[in-house]
Amino acid sequence: VLGFTADNKHLLLAQVYRGLENYRAVERIKTQYGRPFEVSMLVLGTNGRYAKVKTAWIIDNGAEEPRLVSIYVDE
Repeated sequence: VLGFTADNKHLLLAQVYRGLENYRAVERIKTQYGRPFEVSMLVLGTNGRYAKVKTAWIIDNGAEEPRLVSIYVDE
């Protein structure tokens, strides 16, 4: 949908990490693995199109920093 590939994934990840400064994280129900969060944001693709993208994060039990676990287009 947005033109990202394995070869240019760094472009997507850069936008996602920048987006964390402007979009709100929504905490989900705690699981046996840790505290999950979701962040939806608008992303510009390499093909010039915009799409709403949902990112999923978790702070693993015993960890302090969240880690990215999923990214997908949320149309």
